Amino acid sequence: MRHEFIMNERPSNTPNNAMPDGAITGNGDVALIWSGIPDRLRLYISKSDFWKGEPGDKSTGGLSPICYIEISLPIMANSEYRVVQNMDDAYIEGTFVDAHNSTAVRSKVCAEENAVMLEITATRPGSSVGVDLCTIEGNGAETYCKELGDMHLLKRAFCDDSLFFKTEAFVSMREVSRHKNGNLETLRYLIYVATNHDMASARSFVETKARIADDECFCELEKRHSEWWKRFWSKSNVRLHDEVIENHWYAGLYTLACCARNKRFAPGLWGNFSTQDRMPWHSDYHLNYNYQAPFFGLPSANHTELMDCYDTPLEDFVPYAQEFSRKYLGCRGVYFPVGIGPIGLDTSEIPGTKEHGKLFLGQKSNASFAAIVMSMRWYATRDIVYAKEHAYPFLKEVAQFWEDYLRWDGERYIDYNDAIHEVDYYIGPDYCPTRHGEVNPIITLGMIKNIMRCLLDMRSELDVDADRAEKWQHILDHISEPIYTVTDGKEIPRATEIGTEKTGLILQYMYPAGELGSRTKNTRLWNAMYNLFCMDDEWDSENRFCTYYPTAARLGIDPDLIFEKIHMVIDLHGLPNGLHRCSGGGIENNSAVVTTINDMLMQSYEGVLRFFPNWNLSHDASFGTLRADGAFLVSAELKGGVFKAEILSEKGSDLSIEKPRGSECAYNMIKEGKIIPLDSETVTVPTYPGERITIEKA
Repeated sequence: MRHEFIMNERPSNTPNNAMPDGAITGNGDVALIWSGIPDRLRLYISKSDFWKGEPGDKSTGGLSPICYIEISLPIMANSEYRVVQNMDDAYIEGTFVDAHNSTAVRSKVCAEENAVMLEITATRPGSSVGVDLCTIEGNGAETYCKELGDMHLLKRAFCDDSLFFKTEAFVSMREVSRHKNGNLETLRYLIYVATNHDMASARSFVETKARIADDECFCELEKRHSEWWKRFWSKSNVRLHDEVIENHWYAGLYTLACCARNKRFAPGLWGNFSTQDRMPWHSDYHLNYNYQAPFFGLPSANHTELMDCYDTPLEDFVPYAQEFSRKYLGCRGVYFPVGIGPIGLDTSEIPGTKEHGKLFLGQKSNASFAAIVMSMRWYATRDIVYAKEHAYPFLKEVAQFWEDYLRWDGERYIDYNDAIHEVDYYIGPDYCPTRHGEVNPIITLGMIKNIMRCLLDMRSELDVDADRAEKWQHILDHISEPIYTVTDGKEIPRATEIGTEKTGLILQYMYPAGELGSRTKNTRLWNAMYNLFCMDDEWDSENRFCTYYPTAARLGIDPDLIFEKIHMVIDLHGLPNGLHRCSGGGIENNSAVVTTINDMLMQSYEGVLRFFPNWNLSHDASFGTLRADGAFLVSAELKGGVFKAEILSEKGSDLSIEKPRGSECAYNMIKEGKIIPLDSETVTVPTYPGERITIEKA
């Protein structure tokens, strides 16, 4: 099937300072967002690094749009609105037709260059079409737009001396060709975008590119664009019985491919889909789940290349987080506030707060939550270079913090003064917070276990820090365990040992912390989590779409019910372009369908590969090269209740496969020509790099 969104109504809420409802496309750095009406279209240009680098918690700082292209089509004033956002080849096309005229407007952002390709085919004469490059004024920006011969040159910049860093963007636009065909005329434009973060000579770069641009250049950019997207979609795929949910699976990956390829400037709360200044929370990197959530689905979807930007803002902020840890808590390691920006920007400063003029919001776990995504990537890839250069150094900093901060009472390690929910930030001598004394929040306990286990695993592979292993193992073995309470006659886990008793966030111990699964030797905790899920009933908890639904897949909740509830979320909060508008932050929920579907089709998070572990086997399905823990690429097809699969071992890890469930037929593993029956609970075999193993009906 084609993966696309068709919009038959003009965007009603674009521009705005949150999620746009107009069609979107991008190349991972430059984004293009459509708005307007058939006779006057506006195409907004935004970029991942176009930040107003204003320090502190100020509404005027953060991600901003650069400019917009205005397309005047007066002859189409009476036509209907029809725009297609095609995700397979990453383009947006508007087709406008009335009784006498027709116009097609197609736009792409070249996947391999920061160039917007704009093609307009209209009823002749072409002079009836107007295309202008327009500035966005205000918010202290320096702007100009000038004509240099047949080229337009635009600047928007934030260069005030009070800013933490300066940002200048330059955009050039030029018509590169005009072709007549019968009563139609096709106009082609190339628009180049660059900032001072790309290069020192951004202005001269876009000027030069526009001056030499021609129709041959346009066609070459289109070719490279299509080839890149073909390679991108070849890395993984799913085919489902439900076309709407399949489309949203692709939308989740498309969104990240549009906004997560600038390795120095990761996507914040709203991606790079900015159409107004003053984005809420500065579109910063909120570290108590919002920043991490869009990346949850990428390891299993085999798109870890889109995670290359993830570590950068965290690593840039490490020196400041080290200072906060030492200065405020007397600890080594890192103590991160809730919100940070790029290049070490601190978006959490509010002079006068009781937390040292910062927004820690009572939480000690922000760095740990950030480390979970690195752990996911490591287990999925076993990438030694990534571990050595990025994950291991960061996780060591996090571990050092917990080594110093946790209290040892002679039997166990205790996490104290750590809130499971954000504590409202507070100013003034008389304000007394109510949740600052919480002890052992369950999410933090799960993340500490994950981090220590991951560090021990990486340390062994890298053959370093043997002297640290004993301490990390001791914390792993002796960190406090979750405790229980009884509600309506059923045992459920407590949110904290002292403090908050119940919250749906408890389930994050299972996902994304990954510290509980169907094979984990804690039946009591598994049953308590299941009880909580069934009592919680937060299918429409907007901020938790990204974690609640994957948890449902792992708990074995009725798969048909999960599909029904995904439809509910799409109907309530889905936008026409595949994004979601929820009460939290922007793109955080755009990997929710990816992670949920992947865990319904295949699970491996406990080191054991399971095929269709939470799937209605009466529904045919297939998936191609999803990534399993241990660095395995897995493809499978389910047809008529029977499946077959192929597994490629990238790193030569041991492969463990759980006996397939729910089928009367038996299955065999075919390994190097030998038949190995999958007739026990788990079958484990060694593999070598590059080995292919198949699973077939016996």
